[in-house]
Amino acid sequence: MAPVVAEKKADIQKLCGRFGVERLELFGSATSDRFDPSRSDVDFLVRFRPRPIEGSADDYFGLLFSLEDLFLRHVDLVEEKAVENPYFFQAVEPSREMIYAAVAHEKVWDILENKLPTLIVEVEAELASVKPAS
Repeated sequence: MAPVVAEKKADIQKLCGRFGVERLELFGSATSDRFDPSRSDVDFLVRFRPRPIEGSADDYFGLLFSLEDLFLRHVDLVEEKAVENPYFFQAVEPSREMIYAAVAHEKVWDILENKLPTLIVEVEAELASVKPAS
């Protein structure tokens, strides 16, 4: 990953949360030594969380312009669902690097609710078997 991207990763992740991004990946020259800090653009593949169609353009262009402001350079923002050409995915696959992946809070709570009681019992049993130091 190009240093210009790596050093701004926290800012990118904040933008992803702000604009409803589910997943953001870097691809192209910014993932390799081919990146030229003076000329290269930055390429991202994005998947947004499900949302009403009315907010789609606002989220897309809000993210695009915010990324361009952040990097002070041209950004190609490719929306995953808009790509119909399978050869595109084949071409970018070797260079794809995950930048952001949202966690569905509902899924986390489901997992915790189902596993937490069992974990508590296991920890209590383990603690009960430990002999106190004398």
